[in-house]
Amino acid sequence: MKVQIRLLPNKDIVNLGISPETTILQIKERIYGQYFKAYLEAEPDCIPMSVILLYQPDLSFRRLRNEETICGAGYQEGYLIEFDHEESTDLADLKQMNVHRFSTD
Repeated sequence: MKVQIRLLPNKDIVNLGISPETTILQIKERIYGQYFKAYLEAEPDCIPMSVILLYQPDLSFRRLRNEETICGAGYQEGYLIEFDHEESTDLADLKQMNVHRFSTD
């Protein structure tokens, strides 16, 4: 299956071909290996702490856990996944970030 992922902070969108049974942690490892090698070399244990959010068409979202599979997390074609290096566990912060991420600028 093809998964569309927006990489922050630059907001580039990439498509990854993955299995429905791929875990979120495996997706993070692949993203770092393909797009953020220098960051990974500087911070070798950053992978589990990075954040992946799943956005649905109604703009609701949730943070995905490392042990979830992409299929088990509820991903469907047309949903957007967003990857960020920074860990943010505060729901209010995530909601505020959501407003800025979907602005039309």
